[in-house]
Amino acid sequence: MQTFSLSPAFSRLKKQILALETGPDLGFPPEVAQGLHPLHEPNPVAPFTRLTPRQLWSQCFSRVRSLFLRASINALLGALATTGATLVAMEILKLPTRLASYLGLAAAYFVFSIANHYTSYRSSQYRSWIALATEGWLVSLVSRKLLELSQRSYLSQSSGNLKVLITSDAKNVGVFFDSFVRNFIPTVAAITVITPLLITFSGKGGLIGAAVLWLILPISYLLNFAFMHYQNRSNRELDRFTAQVGEWIKNARLIRSLSWDAAIRRELSEQLRAFMKDATILHLLACLLFGISMSWWVVAIASVLIASHVFDIPIDLVHFFGSLWLISFLASYLTHLPQTIRHFSSANPSIRRIVTFLNEEESREFFKPLPEGTQPLRSEPRALVLKNVTLEFDGRKTIDSLSLRIDLSLKTAVIGRIGAGKTLLSKLLLGEIPPTSGEIWIEDIDGNLHALWNQENYERFRTHLGYVPQEPYVSSDLLAHNISLTENPNEANALDAAYFAELEADLASFPQGMKTMLGEGGVNLSGGQRQRLNLARDAFHLGRYSILDDTLSAVDGKTERSLIDRLMRSERGMLLVTHRLKHLALFDEVILLQNGRLVVQARPGDLLKQEHPEYLELTRAYERDGKSEDLA
Repeated sequence: MQTFSLSPAFSRLKKQILALETGPDLGFPPEVAQGLHPLHEPNPVAPFTRLTPRQLWSQCFSRVRSLFLRASINALLGALATTGATLVAMEILKLPTRLASYLGLAAAYFVFSIANHYTSYRSSQYRSWIALATEGWLVSLVSRKLLELSQRSYLSQSSGNLKVLITSDAKNVGVFFDSFVRNFIPTVAAITVITPLLITFSGKGGLIGAAVLWLILPISYLLNFAFMHYQNRSNRELDRFTAQVGEWIKNARLIRSLSWDAAIRRELSEQLRAFMKDATILHLLACLLFGISMSWWVVAIASVLIASHVFDIPIDLVHFFGSLWLISFLASYLTHLPQTIRHFSSANPSIRRIVTFLNEEESREFFKPLPEGTQPLRSEPRALVLKNVTLEFDGRKTIDSLSLRIDLSLKTAVIGRIGAGKTLLSKLLLGEIPPTSGEIWIEDIDGNLHALWNQENYERFRTHLGYVPQEPYVSSDLLAHNISLTENPNEANALDAAYFAELEADLASFPQGMKTMLGEGGVNLSGGQRQRLNLARDAFHLGRYSILDDTLSAVDGKTERSLIDRLMRSERGMLLVTHRLKHLALFDEVILLQNGRLVVQARPGDLLKQEHPEYLELTRAYERDGKSEDLA
């Protein structure tokens, strides 16, 4: 997702998503259905507050508390059924003489076994429901946060980090809950029911055997502490490696032109080597934990026999097999607790990463209440007014004391050297970035001014706004859906928008026309096609005013001229950030920026007459590079 303001329709779609109160009816318990679709709920992170990992853990547990309670009752019933089956089996081992007694014991054993299998089946249901509800809820929280991030926070996120958050981290928490229900809850139930019986059967030997079983926990804790340490290191190394690969792919041509290939390969190799080293240690620790969990029950049984011999406690065959049965059942849960601890070792860093992301800055943090005695925006906006606006990043003024008025009915071009602040100005006008100081006002048709950074004014203004970003956004979906940003678009309107954006010839070459499936990020489209697709999206939604951020840089000259002509004939207002000056005379107004300051705001013809030094130098630079045509 490039930004959350791709078009007015996207803003409307966001509101529809956030307004949904229920998820699809898939036959799940209410806890699961609610967990799968919580986007309508308030974000757990209020502005200017910080969510802690403990709070998020608590929220995860509280959402499925009733399912945990049912799982606990189910585990207790399973332990009782196993205990009953063990007692019956011991009676069978005594070889009853009467056939009726034998058949009765066999029937009882069958009933207890069926009960145990039924509780295992129910346990698997609870596990899957709890894991699904938790994972779905966390994914939805992260997805909702993406819709609310401020532009500054969004730009600080790497695509690799977001993929890990949405896939691996949420899944790690779900897997831990699955393991918790599978191992921890039954272990507590089994210990409660079985340990007293084991001591009754084997005396001190049974007590020592149970104690030996418990030794697996401190051993596993130490191993899992090391596992968690290397898991955190591995996550950090993977994030760095993913970010570096992304930067290499994004800037591959520049890297080759500067002959940096060898240096980049060396840096990537070192980063990959560091990750593989940590991953290898993680694998060794996982194998060691698995081996202990699979074999520790044998150590416990051996301890019972050794203790019985040392303390001279006789154990007959029946009670020995009873003890063996109970220990093996208890060990089947207790010896798997290391897996639960290991899953927690993965889930806890994941929770921390999710919390860090949920605490990222949001646009809503900058909203201010309406000044006393003022009314919210009710009518259509007529202009945007900037009063002494300054924008700072890292202590440097990127926009400096900017004051201007932009008529939303006009066609306005924003020009200037690289780094002059053109794109940042468009972000300020969009409301993507709040100013560090100064005010941005919306002027309505009656001439009244309304603060942009009031939530009601902000949302109403954005419904009139279309935006085509500098980096085109294309999803892995049908071409028609990419234009409409909806599942069921009006095909005729989508086709008209495609024709407006000069995609007619491209459509003829696509195998399925408007139903052609586009690759992720528009990988099977050229740069010019992606830019024209974004223009088609803007044309489809027909906002009152459009902001185009250098959106024609990748199209050829003939297509650019045709698109400019169509944009100029449109009744919609437009602000175009551009590096090209050859069509400047067609615009109603030109804004020239230098180092974040306004040099001049005038009609194109007046710029030539006034002979501003910066403007003349800019035109000469374009003429030297062969990028300018006659401006007269």
